[in-house]
Amino acid sequence: GVKTNLFEDNAITAVHQGSGGILRKANHLARGALVAAAKDQSMTVTDDNVRLASTEIFKPLKTEPGCPARSKHLGKKHACPK
Repeated sequence: GVKTNLFEDNAITAVHQGSGGILRKANHLARGALVAAAKDQSMTVTDDNVRLASTEIFKPLKTEPGCPARSKHLGKKHACPK
């Protein structure tokens, strides 16, 4: 196993803040940050890796303002009813 922390303290704080304390979001964010760190060939995950993962995972909705389905389509393409 690994004998050192994979996440810097600032990265852990960033995951908590970015996920709002919701475990599923924290898991997605932490996994994305691990991928970002691996891409940089880094031995530890930094808060910059978490920020990068956040921009990829929590993208804005792609619906039009006023769409009744806006809150249901997290980043997915959606054709709003006219």
